[in-house]
Amino acid sequence: QPMLRPTFMPAKIELPVILKADVAGSLEALVHSMPEGIEIISSGVGNISENEIMMAKASGAHVVAFNVPIDKTNASLAELEEVSIVSFHIIYELIEYLKDQFQQLIDPLYGIKVSGKAEILAEFKINKDRIAGAKVTEGEIQKDNPLIIMRNNKVLKRTKLKSLKQSKQEVNKVTLGNEFGALFSPNVNFQVGDLIIANANN
Repeated sequence: QPMLRPTFMPAKIELPVILKADVAGSLEALVHSMPEGIEIISSGVGNISENEIMMAKASGAHVVAFNVPIDKTNASLAELEEVSIVSFHIIYELIEYLKDQFQQLIDPLYGIKVSGKAEILAEFKINKDRIAGAKVTEGEIQKDNPLIIMRNNKVLKRTKLKSLKQSKQEVNKVTLGNEFGALFSPNVNFQVGDLIIANANN
């Protein structure tokens, strides 16, 4: 009798979320309204805590709140720890936000109008700044474009350009085939080989 080969199912893609609401009724309504692909790893009533922000950092979760204010201390902590933390007052808008975030998870360029691409070829240090030396491989890179830094077809970070230089001169854009130096803000822990994607949707 032939042996049956084991069937390997691809891992299910889910967006981890920490969900907070002002009252139990709102929280219950939100839990029952969650779109496909959302994994609630923690939920509760009341303000967002420091522990929840650190849990989000450890798990890669988004902290999503409904009718819950985000105090300055926790907002600063979330920014420092690079944790996504957002608050909504309309359930529909919260649900649409989660749908968009899930689409970006399965398709990193979802909703993006790509105006240019570049590959990071080198790293330079000027004082304390890390400068990415890159070459435009498609379209053009404009200084005011929001950027997506990708590695192995996954989003590493979303950022912007603090400085864009070509031949040591500050410029507003770099076109196909040309090399440039880029200083990112917020900072990016980039590597040689990472891709820079310019988003024309400002």
